[in-house]
Parts: sequence; C-alpha cells; structure tokens
Amino acid sequence: MKILSWNVNGIRAVHRKNMTDWLFNESDADVICLQEIKADEPKIPQELISPSGYKGIFNPAQKSGYSGTAIYTKAEPNTVTKVFGKTEIDEEGRFIRVNYDEFAVLNFYIPNGGRDKDQLDSKIEFIHELAEYVEKHKSEPLVLVGDFNIARTEKDLAQPEENQDSVMFKPEERDAIAALINAGLVDTFREFNDKGGHYTWWAYWANSRARNLGWRIDYCFVTEALRSKLGTAGILAEITGSDHCPVFCELEL
Repeated sequence: MKILSWNVNGIRAVHRKNMTDWLFNESDADVICLQEIKADEPKIPQELISPSGYKGIFNPAQKSGYSGTAIYTKAEPNTVTKVFGKTEIDEEGRFIRVNYDEFAVLNFYIPNGGRDKDQLDSKIEFIHELAEYVEKHKSEPLVLVGDFNIARTEKDLAQPEENQDSVMFKPEERDAIAALINAGLVDTFREFNDKGGHYTWWAYWANSRARNLGWRIDYCFVTEALRSKLGTAGILAEITGSDHCPVFCELEL
C-alpha cells in the first residue's frame, strides 16, 4: 500500500506542466494526497475529477483559488471526513480524512503562519491541538501526511544558522512539531534515512532548487500501531512541477 503526498501549488498548474500523467500512471500510488490545489471542483479539469483507477475527493477552500486539499484513492473508503473542527482549517479546506478497514489516512495542509504573529500563533495552536488528537488516537492505525510547513531539526533545512528565527523554523514551531511527534507519531522518512541534504520544498528565488537550498517540511507520519507495517519511505526530489516535491511511505498490509 503506497501513500503519496504532494503540495502541488495548484492542481491546474501541474496539469499544464504535464505532471498529472506521472501522478496517476507512473507513481504507482494507491492513495494520493494533494495540498494547495487552489481550485474548487467545477474549475478542476474534468480528466482530473476521477482519473482512471482513482476516486477523487476534494475539499476546496471557501476562498476561490486558495489552499484546498484532495485525495485520490484506488480503493473506495468506508467513510470520508472533511471537517476537523477548527474554523480556519475547515474554511480553508486544509483537511481530509479517509477511513479504510485496516487504517485511515489524514491529509493536512498546515498554514504557513508567515504573514503576521496572529497567524503564527494560530498555526502553533493548531499543531498543539493536533498533538492532543494524536495522543487520544495513537493506538489506532493512522497515517498523517501533508505539508506541515515546519522543518523539524537543523538537518531538515540547508541553511539552519541563517534561519533560526525564520517562519517554518522558529523555536516555538519546532517545539510544536516535536510535541506532535512525541504524542505518538513516527517520521517515516527518518526510519530509513537520518542524513541531512534531503528536502521537499525550495524557494523559487536564487536558483534554490538547483543548488539544493531546501527545507524538509512535507511529511508522512504513522502512529506506532503501523510502525511494524512500514515497508519504506522516501522523498521524490526529482519530480518537478511545483516548488514542493512528493513524499511517500509504503505499508505492508
């Protein structure tokens, strides 16, 4: 069971760049979680509503052309939830959960929090609320994926010294994501690779991607209940089409 996550920075944009052929035909993913789709369903190209072999599930933001998440799944889920219970998250379409017999997948697009302090405080508050949620459900087989907009440690970004007080690496943000993981999550990529230099997002300026001046802010987490089922996990840095690249994990179910 391969679960793939990608902040596409606009689903129509990656479609124009011919990357959806890779996504639905070559990625070999059973569940595809997208963030920042930036389109409601009537504006999504028809061929992306239900691509061959997949059921599309969409949660667009109330604000047009902004935020939003989607899940494409080969297997029909038992239930689908698009409401987390926090106003900003729900109004901006930042969450989808799909439940199957053996596990559930939760797709998140966490706010960046960079525009002003109130938004940063709200971001951190939500991650702590999510940690409480995980603490309550850590015995369940859950997969949490998405763009969390925080680099966990200094080896998760190329220039930690210069970014000690930058949004996505502020101490309070790192404390929040540490609390989330400590609540009962496994960082699947770090189960297989503990080295730096592996990133999932690169700024568009200063030729950052070619120079690999990136940040690892996109994750596949699983609860301890699935740790023994984890087959592999990785970062697909060679896949272009967005300022983020896809990440994935595989479960042996």
